[in-house]
Amino acid sequence: MAAIKPEIIEQLCKNSVPLFEFLNVSFEFLDDGIFQCHMPIERKVSNHLGSVYAGVQWSLAEVLGGIVFLSSGINGYVPILKSMSIDFTKPALTDLISEVCFTSRDVDKMKKALDQEGRYNFELLSKVKDTSGNIVATCHAVYAIRKTR
Repeated sequence: MAAIKPEIIEQLCKNSVPLFEFLNVSFEFLDDGIFQCHMPIERKVSNHLGSVYAGVQWSLAEVLGGIVFLSSGINGYVPILKSMSIDFTKPALTDLISEVCFTSRDVDKMKKALDQEGRYNFELLSKVKDTSGNIVATCHAVYAIRKTR
């Protein structure tokens, strides 16, 4: 679905938010509008309990809103996080994968609203999983798409 090559989107993300370069995050674009963010487990992401620090898990889920927007190929607008809630369900002890679904139908809806109203809000429900596929966190985020200045 990506209108821009995934490698370019990944580099744009890492250039604009160096944290993702530091965390060795990579992105994958799958069929049917599935977007994934992968992060290896390393000491630099650990907390005092030996699991992945909550803020890192939050960041892995949050970045997907920007990735979804970048992949749409829409120019002249910027995504802004309005709100995000996260529920931590298990300790994160392995490499992590955050995942969200945003289909081409969702992109068409966004484009139509931007053409008609010049702004758009959308919600994303994401899951952060360990390497066994266990959900370690679930997130609900609301993003605002606004014109760039």
